[in-house]
Amino acid sequence: MTNPSSDRKLAAIMFADIVSYSRLMGANESEALKLLKDFEEISTPLVEKFGGSIIKKNGDQIFCEFGSAKNAVDASLELQKALAEYNDSRPKDFKLEIRIGIHIGDVVQRDDDIFGDGVNVAARIQPLAAPGGICISGAVSDAISSHPDYNIISKGEQELKNILHKHSIFQVKTGYETIEPVTSKNAIKSSGFSKIIYGVIGVLILVFIFNKTNYHANMNSVVEKNVLVLADIKSNDRNIEYVKKKVYGETGGSDIIFEYLTDKEKSNIYDELTSFIEINNIRDDIEYINKYDLIDRFNKKGEEVPQHSFNYYREFAAIDPNSENKMKKMMEVVGKIYADKMSTYNFIINSSADLGYFPLLYKINTTADKTEYCLFHFLVYNEIKFTEQDTSRNFQYLVSWDILERSDLVEAMADFIENRIYRFLAVNRGIVEVVNENELLFKFNKDLKNKLKSRMILDTKREYMYNSKKDQFDVFIKEVIADHLEYENSVQKDTESVNYINYHNVNMNNMLPYTKEELMRLQAKTHEFYEYEIREGGFKAGKSFGLYIKIQIKEVYDSTASATVYESGDPNIKLKKGDIVLF
Repeated sequence: MTNPSSDRKLAAIMFADIVSYSRLMGANESEALKLLKDFEEISTPLVEKFGGSIIKKNGDQIFCEFGSAKNAVDASLELQKALAEYNDSRPKDFKLEIRIGIHIGDVVQRDDDIFGDGVNVAARIQPLAAPGGICISGAVSDAISSHPDYNIISKGEQELKNILHKHSIFQVKTGYETIEPVTSKNAIKSSGFSKIIYGVIGVLILVFIFNKTNYHANMNSVVEKNVLVLADIKSNDRNIEYVKKKVYGETGGSDIIFEYLTDKEKSNIYDELTSFIEINNIRDDIEYINKYDLIDRFNKKGEEVPQHSFNYYREFAAIDPNSENKMKKMMEVVGKIYADKMSTYNFIINSSADLGYFPLLYKINTTADKTEYCLFHFLVYNEIKFTEQDTSRNFQYLVSWDILERSDLVEAMADFIENRIYRFLAVNRGIVEVVNENELLFKFNKDLKNKLKSRMILDTKREYMYNSKKDQFDVFIKEVIADHLEYENSVQKDTESVNYINYHNVNMNNMLPYTKEELMRLQAKTHEFYEYEIREGGFKAGKSFGLYIKIQIKEVYDSTASATVYESGDPNIKLKKGDIVLF
């Protein structure tokens, strides 16, 4: 009996996988099978053109070998270009898009197949690419570094599933990417439940995580330049009652008359905003897309320009916080957000952006000679994290509102974008270790030392996160109640303050950090946190919110930094050990 022939060698391995093929099969099996056939017919001659060979076809994936890294990259670029041209005649929701991953490594050839660590690494890199994109390992990047024609972007070190060592990952820009990946060193893995993160007034965020694995991103995250789409200003009757309830409360605002803006007024304000952003360069790490860019882009493609609505925010607001099936209703609304092409979530994706700014604006005649404006605006972040199978979806939004004069409108809009966006994009975290009055010490990953400088001003937040695998529920609840009581004892000292008034009168659904209603529900065991006590399986869930406290760094050491409180929006909230510093 003879042994199968085998040979060990160094090879460039390329994996290519069709995006969301299971969804396509579910939607139209015959069309999906045609896509698969077309994929094979397009890819086979291109692989052979660059001296490669297709080792295996596995469903919607092909596995190829090349004699050099350059040939593998060139073939991949040609393939993405050919598919983009093919998709020009395809329906918008039924396109043939692929992700490609490439690695150079030691492989063993046995009969007509190859095995080895090089194959495993390439397979794990492929899901990190964007649809229409290419990701490569550091070994491939080094191999093609002498060729200046490639546009290569570092995505930092990544932990790859079932791979012992971390690998430096790079993106080779193709120009055909439809969603740019925003990855961290430990991308969150979805496991059956969608992650919901929905935002609230000002800089607060309430977080609900429905996955059975780790929630926290690694402190050493890497984020590429983000794209923000500036949606057109809306001023119509669909949102008036929703805005009034948010701004004036459930029983207020009945005598306030909102007037719509004319198309010319909206256009003037919008143009002023885009000019202000361009002139002042308010965020040099953000690329901005305005409505004119969108109209031009989609008209050239002969496609419908994306539109958006606020239906689902109104549905969120209508959910009774005391209802027994509150969580189920939230999940139903989230499902609609993902499915409706006019949701803000899909508006951002269809605009090839990952952030969106959405303003609602009305005129208010407060006196005979004075007109003010009610500005109600959202900042939405669609965070796309790549798993082995497909993307996991995670949207966050922040809401703010104000009554302003015309001269202050544009600056208020730009200020909201500049400051609130920090809440989404400050991906690195430090943890407060010591607090002494207004002095503190926080720790961070030592690899991030170069990102911190003395005199920098940073934001802070607090989390109440319950980890079912390691936390005791009783201890978790006691901590939450203790913090609420501490706040109540402090705010009671000044019954005339706005913080006292808000604490006693604002519904917890408006999600201030602390409210009397929330404390009462915690003590009566009717708070949604008590659902965690009876849930089964590993999960992490809870609430996080901004503290309105900014700190200024004094000294930076190897993995710690000293700082002082620079600004505090609510004197009743004090920093404590375990609070989070964002940068």
